[in-house]
Amino acid sequence: MYPVKSAAASEFYRNDQSLGPQQVIDHDLGTRWAMNTGKEQGWIELDLGQPRSISKMIIDERSWARVSHFRVEYKAGNDWKTLFEARDMDLFVKEFPPVTVRNVRVSLLDGKGPSGGPTIWDISVGDVFDGNGWLNAESNPAGTWEWSKP
Repeated sequence: MYPVKSAAASEFYRNDQSLGPQQVIDHDLGTRWAMNTGKEQGWIELDLGQPRSISKMIIDERSWARVSHFRVEYKAGNDWKTLFEARDMDLFVKEFPPVTVRNVRVSLLDGKGPSGGPTIWDISVGDVFDGNGWLNAESNPAGTWEWSKP
């Protein structure tokens, strides 16, 4: 998975930087991006810093599972193009035909409300599943993480 230069989002919980978009790119399961309570639609954008060929994605929303419908897009010139749409984010792992991009956006289209806004622990994109995402991290029944990296 590729390093990500920066992340931006439509919003984050109470403008609290500790729940800001940069938290999805730090590969630390002690941090997360969270939207405001009652929100079900929004977006988070990753800037890879330079054009890269991507064909794999991991989105980790485990233990909250509040996103029921989302779209992944990439920027082509000034336009956003749909890469794919999916349902029930939870722990989402996807392979797709390669596309060269600098910016990737995850648009949250619908949630499972009313329990609060979406929360995402980690987003990773790249051209190989290489262990640099948190694919193998396990949560326990209390919803907290077991602290072992893959």
